[in-house]
Amino acid sequence: MNKNQQDKLVPRKEEGKHNEVDERLICNNRIDALQIFDRAVDKLLDINSWQSTADTSGSSAEFVLKDENGQSLFELPKKGNYIQIDIPGPGSKSGNGYDWVRIEEIIDQRDSAAENELVGFMVRPCSNPTKKENKTAHFFTEEATSTFIIERKSEIIYSRYFGRNEMINHETNMTDKVRNSLIGLAAKLGFSEIQWRSLIKGFLK
Repeated sequence: MNKNQQDKLVPRKEEGKHNEVDERLICNNRIDALQIFDRAVDKLLDINSWQSTADTSGSSAEFVLKDENGQSLFELPKKGNYIQIDIPGPGSKSGNGYDWVRIEEIIDQRDSAAENELVGFMVRPCSNPTKKENKTAHFFTEEATSTFIIERKSEIIYSRYFGRNEMINHETNMTDKVRNSLIGLAAKLGFSEIQWRSLIKGFLK
C-alpha cells in the first residue's frame, strides 16, 4: 500500500486511542493466493455477514449495510453507505438502539495479473440517518475512524484493521453519555480488539 493509499484509508494518529490488528496467511503457491485473496475480499465486502464471519459464539456485534434513508442494502458497499451496528449491551438512544458509521473511502485495486492487490474501506461515526438531528450516534466521536483492508503481496495475504483517534462521545443526551462512557471504557480496555481480531481472522478462514 503506497503512501497516498494509506493516507486515504488510514488517517494519522492525532489524539485518543489507536488500535491495530494484523493477520497474515502464507499460501502454498500463487493459485492458492489468488483464490484465498478473492474469498477474503468477498467476506470483507459482505458486511451483513460479518457477525458470522467473526464467529465469537454469539457475542459478536451485528452489522447491517444501510442506505441514506436507513433502508437495508443487499449489495456491495459503496462510498456514502451507512453501517448500522448492534453491539452487545445497551443501545444508543440517538441511534435508535444502534451505533452508526458511514463509509467515507473505498479503494479497490484487484488485478490478478499483478504482484500486489488491495481492497479496503474506511468508516467514521456519524449521525443516525433515520433522524433529522445531526448528532453522532456512536460511542466514539466523529474524529474516530475504522479501516479494514485485505491485501495480497505475491503469495502472502494480509487482513488488517486500523482504529484511529478513538475518543468517547460525550456530545449527546445524558442517557447516551453514560452508555458511551461504559462502552468506550470497555473498548479502551481491549474488548473491541477481541471483536476486531476475530473478524480479521475470519476474513482469512
